Amino acid sequence: APEHPQSALESILQILGQAFPPNLVQAAAQMNVLGLVTFSIFFGFVLSQAPAETGGPLIQGVERLNQVVTRMVEIVLKLTPVGVFALIASAIAESCDIGAMAKAIALYMVTVRGPG
Repeated sequence: APEHPQSALESILQILGQAFPPNLVQAAAQMNVLGLVTFSIFFGFVLSQAPAETGGPLIQGVERLNQVVTRMVEIVLKLTPVGVFALIASAIAESCDIGAMAKAIALYMVTVRGPG
């Protein structure tokens, strides 16, 4: 049986259902980004309205977590050239003829940069 096209109301209700997931962990597992963003905005709003003695420690914890994640990203970015080198070295090592590969690279360099 052919599927009937969704009406505008059905589409809106489907979007609202995704925006307010019944289970946050399940929404994260299913990559329901709209539900996660909706929850995060609501959580941040409520946290900003909370008294300092209630929300302060949680805000400080999130700031510390942000510092740790930022440092992790910096380390990954610094190691990226090593990973790219390893991928290129692996491709060259798997090549049947390393001499032909060096010749092709030299031809490429001459083509891109010119002879001098």
